[in-house]
Amino acid sequence: MPAEELPDNKNPARRRWLSILGIAAACFIVVAMLSAWWIKSNLYASPFSPTTLTEREQQALNAKLDRLQRKIQTDPKSPPVRTAETKSEGPLAPEPYTEDAARRELRITEKN
Repeated sequence: MPAEELPDNKNPARRRWLSILGIAAACFIVVAMLSAWWIKSNLYASPFSPTTLTEREQQALNAKLDRLQRKIQTDPKSPPVRTAETKSEGPLAPEPYTEDAARRELRITEKN
């Protein structure tokens, strides 16, 4: 009986290749499933649903936004507003960028 006609259990090389093929197929299926899940959850995400704030939360948000608006209006380093007279003076001269040491932080958290 030639070696090619031996049953699978007596041919270790063929059995090894079948197990490697089975492992590769299982890995391919796992990768395909994970890819499909990632695509569904990231590329085809569910529609955005806006958060509804309670009255207290809305007041807190409005207070934070008012503080920011007042800070912007009273900041001496803010750029001056150009009027019709200053617009006719020609192009603006570039100014070097400066960063003040004040900490700027805005915390908006997601409501669960």
